[in-house]
Formats: sequence, structure tokens, C-alpha cells
Amino acid sequence: MKKVILSLTALAFVTVVFTSCKEQSNFDMLTTKKGWKLVEATCSPAYELLDGSKITNLQDGYLAAWELDDIIIFDESGALTVDPGKNLPPEGKDGWIEKKAIGTWAFLENETKIRMQIPFWYPATPGGVREPDEVKLNLLDKDNLRVSLTFRECASCPEYTFSLAYAINK
Repeated sequence: MKKVILSLTALAFVTVVFTSCKEQSNFDMLTTKKGWKLVEATCSPAYELLDGSKITNLQDGYLAAWELDDIIIFDESGALTVDPGKNLPPEGKDGWIEKKAIGTWAFLENETKIRMQIPFWYPATPGGVREPDEVKLNLLDKDNLRVSLTFRECASCPEYTFSLAYAINK
């Protein structure tokens, strides 16, 4: 009788251990209700700003101060939303002042890419519509999201790569 009870206890323990260690899917990690906050944004080679200066850290002149705490939310339905955080843009400036759907998202190529609208990547023309970009998924775990976007602004322009690191919003 002791062997039966001991065996059942061991079986229950093993069952609990294996079911509690189940890995989350990329879909489950990306669609966290907490959302993702940008923690690092770099460009290679250095990106030329309108004033002619060049930067590699996009948080030092390319992104507006109110964009630095924006939270992006990948909804399970495929909607992509931006929550502006606490820093709001001054009246009349581009930026989000309330939670807003900015498009859709989807995994591509066996979850190695994501089709998404990068919140701070605005259309070249005022009021223009920008199609979502296909970004390379470099890392996704329960706390971190890293993507990169390679593009040219014109045929004779250099090829740039924006590397974006997000952390789970706490």
C-alpha cells in the first residue's frame, strides 16, 4: 500500500512539474496584455537628420521626447495599438495623445519576421498612408522583443538598418 501511495505521489509530482514548465509560444509572448516599451533604437550606418547631422542612437534626436515611453500592444486579434504612456506631445505636434489602433500585425516566414507598423516611422508625406513594414524578428522571449528594419529612402540613398529593442511594460 505504501508503494502505491508513493508511486501516485511521484506521478502527481512529475505531472505538475511537466505541465508547469510548458513553454510559451511566440504568439503568446508577443500578445502580452502589458505591451512592449521601446528601450533602445539604433541605426547603422548613422542616419542623417533634416539638419544634416547624423546619429546612430535614434533616441538622441530622431524620436520625439513623447515617443520614448509609448507602449505598443500586439492584440491576439491581429490589431496593433499604441498607448502613449505619460509623456504626451504638445498640442499641434505629431504623436499619440490617447490609445490608438495604428494597423495590424502578423507573423511571416515561420515567425522569423513580423509585418507591423513601427509607431514612430511616419509616412513621408503629411496625411500619407504607410504600409506596414516587414521587420526581422531577432529575439522574442517573455521579457524582450528585438526587431530590425532594413530600408532605403531612395534608390541612391544608403541602406539603413533600424534595430529596435523593446522590454515588457511593467
